[in-house]
Amino acid sequence: MNSRYILLESEDLFIRQPHLNDASEIADYFIRNRQFHKPFDPVRPEDFFTEENWMTCIAGDLQKCRNDESLRLFLFHKETPYKAIGMVHYFGFIRGAFQAAYLGYSLDESEQGKGYMHKALAKTLNYMFETLHFHRIMANCMVDNIKSLELLKKLNFVIEGTAKDYLHINGQWEDHILSALTNKNYSVTQ
Repeated sequence: MNSRYILLESEDLFIRQPHLNDASEIADYFIRNRQFHKPFDPVRPEDFFTEENWMTCIAGDLQKCRNDESLRLFLFHKETPYKAIGMVHYFGFIRGAFQAAYLGYSLDESEQGKGYMHKALAKTLNYMFETLHFHRIMANCMVDNIKSLELLKKLNFVIEGTAKDYLHINGQWEDHILSALTNKNYSVTQ
């Protein structure tokens, strides 16, 4: 992929790859949102919430980015640029004839309803399409996650179906709505 550090901006957000010294803050993001995210997340082991885990994850994520396998970015207010308020994760990169990736995201409970995730996804989707030259981004969410479904609709994702027992979330198998966004400007000569 590339070895340069990825930093995207909106008028009020930095959307960037984390540095190793962000590990404590990223762990804190997940700790303070543990109960809020619980209904939408797989069961997490206790060490998921530690600084040590996030040091390892950050290093691994940077390597996966270099290997063109995934891209994880965190959201920071420009006024508080070291306090993580959200995450956008593109993963499962498939190149060749497919040129696709999956999308996952989360936002701090205290930042809900302010439009931050819409801004972050608009910026990162543009980066995925224009800079990394993907054709298709797939986002799947639980059938009762109305906020996420509304967000994906605003971003022009198209619902493609429902998958039964798709992911093991919060201790049980959950059905998910499958959606995707395709790059209308994609050229096979890129």
